Amino acid sequence: MKVLITGSNGLLGQKLLHKLRVDSSTELIATSKGENRVSEKNGYIYIALDITNKDKIFDLFVV
Repeated sequence: MKVLITGSNGLLGQKLLHKLRVDSSTELIATSKGENRVSEKNGYIYIALDITNKDKIFDLFVV
């Protein structure tokens, strides 16, 4: 299963990442504006992304 977490630098996003990244059957993509502030860097892919940019969102799903 693939899961996209937007706002991964926020409190809820960080909690979701922490819970979901331990399941190896889940492919996690975490996005937020700016640099990744989550201390644990394993178990997911981080992409700095402004979700209001329609073209960047499209590119994310095409890849």
